[in-house]
Amino acid sequence: MNYIYKHIELNSIDTEFTPFSFSYGFNISELVDSIQKVGLINPPILKKVKDGFVLVAGYKRILAVKELGWKKIGGLILSEDMPSFNCLLINFYDNISTRKLNEVEKAILISKLSNYIKPEQIIKDYFSLLDLPQHMPTYRLYIWIATSLSNKVKDKLANGEISLKAIRIMYENEIPQEDIEIYADFMSKLKFNFNKQLQLIEYTQDICRKEKITLKQLFGEKEIVNIIESKTLTNPDKVKKILDIFRKRNFPELSRAEDIFKKRVQRLNLPAGVELKAPPYFESPYYRLEISFRNGNELKKKLIEIANIEGIEIVGDPWKQ
Repeated sequence: MNYIYKHIELNSIDTEFTPFSFSYGFNISELVDSIQKVGLINPPILKKVKDGFVLVAGYKRILAVKELGWKKIGGLILSEDMPSFNCLLINFYDNISTRKLNEVEKAILISKLSNYIKPEQIIKDYFSLLDLPQHMPTYRLYIWIATSLSNKVKDKLANGEISLKAIRIMYENEIPQEDIEIYADFMSKLKFNFNKQLQLIEYTQDICRKEKITLKQLFGEKEIVNIIESKTLTNPDKVKKILDIFRKRNFPELSRAEDIFKKRVQRLNLPAGVELKAPPYFESPYYRLEISFRNGNELKKKLIEIANIEGIEIVGDPWKQ
């Protein structure tokens, strides 16, 4: 492939029309600092067109030198007859050789590749390079991300505020775009970790379906709003309280069983340093006894105390008593 190195005017490069770029969710401040200190080490690649130049690779570099006030830049120039698909591949390999793409960038790239080649070829030739499973459902998911998600949600996916798993669940459940944006704002505001994002979607979708209410109505309920606006609770505490409310609302029988078990344990007056725990969701037949002790004599004493507690034999599944 032949390039011509040439110094050109920066205003001759169209940074609005970027058919070969898929950069998304980036910050150029570090790049600006780097160029300011050591100069532009890797020149951008440009394609000659009738009225100037179209950027092939180096979009962030161009933005950075513009911010620095440069008027001219040295670039590698491709001829006008260079096929567009080849230009896209140049940018692709230029990027993956130096960094890992975020999920939105992968989606934009896959969408752009689909303008030139069939899905099967994209999956076969490029998915392994993108660390993606090589099957059609993944292709459809990423096309949907590129073409259907709002920029607001894409921003949160690109910067890691929302997990790909959460996006996948919303896609598979055909959750409306309006609700996806509501979830995105809710999750990022309270900083739900990835596992809790999945719990939130599961609980709230079931509640909305059973109670025939909208997600907006659910999140707008006074109890939830009060937790969100609390000045005393930390974000992790808010997330825990909200998920507990939704879980209890979704599984009222389980919640009642947990409350019964908790009250029974409290009535036992267990010795200090002794905890009796039910299995999560009562799914296992085994309960857990945890004892803190300093030595064997203290352990023996606590075991005797526990064995002699009146009513200890009632410990078990609350609905069986």
